Amino acid sequence: MLNKTILSLLFIFFCLLNMVYAQEINWFANSTINAVTLIQKKVQNTFVNHGVGILFSPTNNNRAIIATCEHLTRGKEFYVVVDADTNFLKIMANIHKSYLIINETTWEIDGNQLKTKITLIKDSTYVTHPDTSLDIAAFPIDLSSYVRLHDSTKILCTETTFVGTRNIGNKKMIRLGEDVYFVGFPFGIGTQFTLEPLVRSGIVSWVSEKSKVYLLDAFSYGGNSGSPIFTKMSSLSEERNKPFLIGMVIGHLGIENENFGLARCVSIEDIITVVEKAKKLK
Repeated sequence: MLNKTILSLLFIFFCLLNMVYAQEINWFANSTINAVTLIQKKVQNTFVNHGVGILFSPTNNNRAIIATCEHLTRGKEFYVVVDADTNFLKIMANIHKSYLIINETTWEIDGNQLKTKITLIKDSTYVTHPDTSLDIAAFPIDLSSYVRLHDSTKILCTETTFVGTRNIGNKKMIRLGEDVYFVGFPFGIGTQFTLEPLVRSGIVSWVSEKSKVYLLDAFSYGGNSGSPIFTKMSSLSEERNKPFLIGMVIGHLGIENENFGLARCVSIEDIITVVEKAKKLK
């Protein structure tokens, strides 16, 4: 009888352990991880990883909006990279086409990815936040998940997702001790064949009413500029049953080559301010 009781207790313990483990690893959503683009710049005919763009849902004319860091726009041009759908690549290979045109934008097929050049002209092709210290920029881009070929066949061209209104949080969610994760490509990780961004977690460690910038207790490196910050999901809370975008990484604190492990971030409200400005660009 005692042995049966012990076995029963062990069974209950392992069930509870599995439940806790499942909750621990179920704190992010793949849709949020796939809602980023790689931003590259061209240096002596070589594409160099530059940062991250956050994709916001397209409008009726298929123009999505990408938010990123303003310091990435300090040049004449850069390139936006997204993954191409495998079946789409096969179809394009069969019809011997190496590019895709959406509205007036040409996307070049580069291996397993789609790439397009963005000419950077302030207030013409991109906009920034009125407060330049916030380091936020945004620009419209012709991109949608599905496209029509010349024979009117509708096909999926990319499995890249978009941040919709249901996943947009607010400043009240930026609370001390809040568990968050952010998505990016530090050190070029996850950029070789398909985009497989690195997910890092941390907590909100400093918020001040006197500053529009807040800090995460997390390590941010080159390649995290523009990384979206999401709240972690929790099955134990109705408020946290899905991840919410609450900000963007713009840099980190440090001296010379030293990284203090504190990521500098801006809030979702300030990002949306710039996104709305970008929607007005022609």
